[in-house]
Amino acid sequence: MDIIWHNSVTGRESCPVCADGAAKRHVLDAMPTGAPGAALSLRQCQACGCGYFADVLPPAYEAEPDDTTALDFYLEQGAGVDVMAAPLAAIDPSTVNRYLEVGCGFGFSLDFARAAYGWQVSGIDPGRNARAGRDLLGLDIRSEYLTGDLPETERPDLILCSEVLEHTERPDAFIGVLRKALSSDGVLLLTTPNMEAACTGTPPGVLLPLLSPGHHLILYSPRGLEMLLRRGGFESVAIETRGATLVACAAGPGRTPDLRRGFDRGLYRSYLARRCADIDGATPLGIGLRARHVKELVNVGAFEPAAAAAADLRTAWVRGWASDPAAPAAVMAEEAPPEDLAAYHRRAPFCAASALYHLGMLAWQHAGDLVAARSCFEAAARTGERLRLLLRRIGSDDGETDHLVWRARSNLVRLAAWTAPDTAPALAEAFAGACGPLLKEPVPAALVHETLSEVFVTLVNKGRYEPAERLWARVPVVPEDRSGPTDASVSFVRGILCLNARHTPSDAAGHFACAHRISRRLVEGGGGTDTPLIWEALYHQALAWVVAGDAKQASSAMADLMSLPGRNGLPPLGQSEETRARALARTHNLL
Repeated sequence: MDIIWHNSVTGRESCPVCADGAAKRHVLDAMPTGAPGAALSLRQCQACGCGYFADVLPPAYEAEPDDTTALDFYLEQGAGVDVMAAPLAAIDPSTVNRYLEVGCGFGFSLDFARAAYGWQVSGIDPGRNARAGRDLLGLDIRSEYLTGDLPETERPDLILCSEVLEHTERPDAFIGVLRKALSSDGVLLLTTPNMEAACTGTPPGVLLPLLSPGHHLILYSPRGLEMLLRRGGFESVAIETRGATLVACAAGPGRTPDLRRGFDRGLYRSYLARRCADIDGATPLGIGLRARHVKELVNVGAFEPAAAAAADLRTAWVRGWASDPAAPAAVMAEEAPPEDLAAYHRRAPFCAASALYHLGMLAWQHAGDLVAARSCFEAAARTGERLRLLLRRIGSDDGETDHLVWRARSNLVRLAAWTAPDTAPALAEAFAGACGPLLKEPVPAALVHETLSEVFVTLVNKGRYEPAERLWARVPVVPEDRSGPTDASVSFVRGILCLNARHTPSDAAGHFACAHRISRRLVEGGGGTDTPLIWEALYHQALAWVVAGDAKQASSAMADLMSLPGRNGLPPLGQSEETRARALARTHNLL
């Protein structure tokens, strides 16, 4: 699928969301690769901000042919189970008895809600994935479209409609059906792609699924979605933007679900563990659940249970596929990529890139086996890019695989800072200008900054000042009002380099002061719960002024260090930090 961007104006036509009849903005054309005459045009209404593909009709989902490869990809990698279940956190579980999901697909959210909350769950979806989920998960899913004709005693307290609204050509009628199906005090939760993310800055792995030309008819803006829901009779409407997705909650008066409530990932991990115990691992559903379980455990640093889950994952992988994640260098090591998705799947599961990436993190952070970690990251990048190439050939992509492929390549550079510091600057500079070997896409700019910064910090912390000097000019300086914890670390190690290698203590004091200001701003703004440099940087600022021979500046920094901790929400000074600071003050008469 080729995307051709435009910024022009079309003729006057009616918006399917707000009915505004003015001229529309021509955003892009989506063109199947090799088929220049089959472009689908995305237009945007200037009145409500929603976008729509002109002259596209919804497919007949009830007539979808069985496609085992597509289902296998969904089960193993494509389904964002946590993302689908996360909106349920907005609802107090005790207020729900009956839960209906419209357009439930395979039924992962239903299965999670049944296990985690004990609700009576049911789904409505005419598609092929729903039929498979009904059988594999033992769910009550009806293969039909919702009409709204439900008896009062069967109307649900909660309806979730996740990634469905964008498929409907008559949104007002659809919202009306949902409102009619709810109980009198029921709540509607809804997710849909965010039109505001249909822009050149969105990563390709996110953009193509968001657009889904030929399947998605309307892409909503927050404003347009709120207008639609209020027209449908919902008095209480809340909408939250989560990246490329809009999450909406709509209810009658007196109901105030909270979209800010966090998703309980502990419940999610428990759900995955139970389902892994129930379902054969050497199946698409089983291997997909195991890969997600390992990912969750690694991401929260639960390395001991992650190691056990990884062993279970490996056993399932070896039983079901012609490769072994314990020998990652041999996974899909052939020079040419597979010819299609079915050929890929014969060699490895579709979750290979995600599994190998998180196995690499486990080897690095838990076992300290940097050689194994490197091999896993290399395999994750290789298998992931090949999967994306094959998906792109059929007009699709996978955002998580896109993200993890670049993360894996970044981690290869970060590992070099530990294992071969003298080579790390050259590898980091090469990474900054890299493109994927198959898709030829450049590395995301934010990841370039992050990688250069972390390699620089690692080299200085290891005392490898000469290779760190080679990266000094390549690490960007971010304005303090837009900087984060990594930027505080960069400023701090610049100070260390000035103090210990360049022997310019006045410059060092300036960098330490910057690290302190960034850390303090993060704490005071509520975004810096883990800011270990806040007082460390201030101590080193005083020390640098001592080395520079400026007692006045050193005394000022020391006075701040003795007076600020514990005030106005700032963290206290640790006992060892205070002892060290007072020793410096006594030695140099700073207080």
